[in-house]
Formats: sequence, C-alpha cells, structure tokens
Amino acid sequence: PLALLLIGLAAPIWSAEIYRVDGLAVDATAESGVAARDLAIANGQREGLTQLMRRLTSPTAHGQLPEVATIPIERYVNSFEIAQEKVGPNRYVGVINVSYVASQVQALLSRAGIPYVTRRSDPILVVPVTDTAGTVAAWEETSPWRAAWEKGIEHARIVVLTLPLADLADIAAAPPAALLAGDRAALDALGARYGTTTVIVALARAADPTLGGRVEVDLRRADDWAVPVFQTVVETEPGADPAIALDRAVEQAVPAIEDDWKRRTAAEASQVTTLSASVALADLAGWVQIRHDLDGLPEVRWIRVDSFTQTRAQITIGYLGDTERLVASVAQVGLSLAEETDGWRLRPADGLAVFPEPLPATSVMP
Repeated sequence: PLALLLIGLAAPIWSAEIYRVDGLAVDATAESGVAARDLAIANGQREGLTQLMRRLTSPTAHGQLPEVATIPIERYVNSFEIAQEKVGPNRYVGVINVSYVASQVQALLSRAGIPYVTRRSDPILVVPVTDTAGTVAAWEETSPWRAAWEKGIEHARIVVLTLPLADLADIAAAPPAALLAGDRAALDALGARYGTTTVIVALARAADPTLGGRVEVDLRRADDWAVPVFQTVVETEPGADPAIALDRAVEQAVPAIEDDWKRRTAAEASQVTTLSASVALADLAGWVQIRHDLDGLPEVRWIRVDSFTQTRAQITIGYLGDTERLVASVAQVGLSLAEETDGWRLRPADGLAVFPEPLPATSVMP
C-alpha cells in the first residue's frame, strides 16, 4: 500500500541499519521447488523478525516477545534479498537478508506492552585499562587489550562504541590511576572531550605483563560505578597467543554493553505518552520531510500512521515528557503542533498548509 511505502521512504538511515537482519539461513521442503522457496523465505522472514525484536529489547523481555508463526509477515517486511540459494525438485536452501518496516515492528512490540529502543545509541566511550602485577596503564597504543577493542567495537549493532585517541590530552584529563578508581570528575572530563555522556572503563587485570594466563575483565560505567556492566575471566593456554582470549572477552563484553544500554533506554521508553494528530499533506516530498523531522526529535520515541490519503495523514506520536515539551520541540524544526476544536493538528509553522475537506482514508493496520 502507498502508506507503507511512504513509511519506508521516510525512515532515517539509522533505522534502515538496525531494522535489517542479514545472514538468515533458510531450508524448506514442499511439493515443488517454487513452493519450497516461498515457504523457506516466509519462514526466514519470521525468524528474522524474532531476531530483530530481540535486538531491540532487553533480554529480560525476550520471554514475552509476540509469537510470529501466524502473523501476516508481508506486513512487516520492507524488502529482502537472496544472498545464496540452491533449488531442488522439492527443496530450497538459501541465505537471505531482510529489511523490516520500522513502524510496524514498533507497533507489534507496543501492542505486547514491551519497551524497546528505536535507534542506535549516542556514542559510548570505552577506555581500555590494564592492571598487570600492580602496574596500571591506559594510554599505550600498542596494548593488546586496546587492540582487542579496536576489532571488537566493529561488531556492535545497536550501540555506537568509540575508543579514545590515547594522546597527551587524554593523559592529562584522566591519569590511569583515576580511571582505575572510577574518578567521576576525570571520567566526565574525558567524556566531555569526546562529546559523550557515557564512559565505560574496561579493565583487564592479570599477573602476566603480556596479558597471558588468567585475565580478569571488569567493565564499569562512570555514572554507575558500583554495578559492573560486565565481568568475566578468560585464560590463555601455555604457548598460545593472548590475543585470542582477549578477543573472546571483548566479543562477550560488546553484547553486555548493548544489553545495558537497551535496559536503560527501554526503561525510559516505558514512560511514553501518545498523542493523535492530523497532518495536512501538500505532496509526497512534504510528508517525507515532516516524518524525517519528527523522527529526529529526541522526545519522539515512535510514530504510527493510522490512516493516509493524498491530502491528509492521521498519525499517533509516542513521546517522552509532557505535551508542552513536545510542542516546543516540534516548533524547533519548523512545525506547529496545536490543539484545535476537532483535535490536534500538525502543520508547517509558517501556516501555509491548510486542511482540505477530508477524503475517505485508506486504513493502515498498526
């Protein structure tokens, strides 16, 4: 339907990234190769939707995720591509990549009452620190612990992880001893240098200066130091490369950081308030711009299109805070949100857009 196409066109880049699931292995048997293909792809799309919902929600909510076996999966799929395939007389085996419609996935989770994240995180600064036999180091560019993080942060999907430069300014802002102690002033100064409010100290403690043997790993946030984000112990076998164990530790730590961010962000999202508004539409480009502007507001958690015509859209906005804050935020992007006698109206702040006589709307299922 046209309205669903518009939702897809209006979605920002970050949405396209996190609402895409790659590498879904599919395998089905049916009365023909064509039927097997259709069955395999549909099953793969359902499996991908479950994976996506797990990506967007806290692990504590995974047991309550909606069942996808009987839902009309085509409603949730924006597009898919076949990465590999093999077709037999009655069997299909392949690998597919699927992009999902963000608003439909969000509505599915909302109906289930499950808090979820709608975007990637703001940058999170990870500071690798080592404590080997009582010697604390943080700013060594050749550290194997830093090297493990340089590789590991590339695998984050929901959070944006970054490492400090390890230059003289970093050393001045946060000496190694201050990092080890969780000195809030030093960590805040370091975060300010990189434009982030979230700083995580990733400590690797070992007796061996090369980080061989037994290594204790401990991750803590500057703003919640008492509760570790992640802890584990890895060990390098005699004669093996310590980098293997350190890489394994980071591979476990990155999902833990993502889970921590999702829990905190989803908890905020659980306080979402909804508001229904009519939007006057002059053309497709105008709608795309309005949707883009709303998606970019920090107060707006999600937007659902309830009905759509060539001249008008009826939408529901999920937002944080009070209505006055939402109205003020909307005004900052050149839009006016005002309550009139027949409900809330959203229009350009210059007032040029007028509401035409209502036409029969094309319903869009949430």
